[in-house]
Amino acid sequence: MSHTVESSLSFFSPVSSKLASSNTNKNEKEINQTTEVLLPLSPLFDATIDDDYLAVQSLLSKNYDVNTKDIDGITALHLCAFFNCVATCDTLCARRAFVNAKDNQLLTPLFYACKTNCSTIVRTLVDHGADCDAQNKNWQTPLHICALS
Repeated sequence: MSHTVESSLSFFSPVSSKLASSNTNKNEKEINQTTEVLLPLSPLFDATIDDDYLAVQSLLSKNYDVNTKDIDGITALHLCAFFNCVATCDTLCARRAFVNAKDNQLLTPLFYACKTNCSTIVRTLVDHGADCDAQNKNWQTPLHICALS
């Protein structure tokens, strides 16, 4: 990824708030290890983070809900956008994942893709009907996030 761990975590507030409360003096390697533990650990989310689209297809064929959210409102599609998981994003969109799902900060997957400069995923989400005018809690749109990133 082309962005720093710190800048990503500050945008990805559910993870960053948990990290901040645990220990602020961690080096980057420890932050990466901690982040992996703090992320949702459902099989669908694990396969998504690994960009294992075949595992995602298998799970969805076993009736896993493509739009399942964690306690922070994050879906597998949010994770695809954050981790630049192109193949899995295509798979989820083909299975009708809700491209305008909002997390607890009112961020859609398009916000995450813009923040992490995942242009391929931005295109995929827009092609599948992502709302480019969606607003987060700060009244920003994905275009604002692109300009700031």
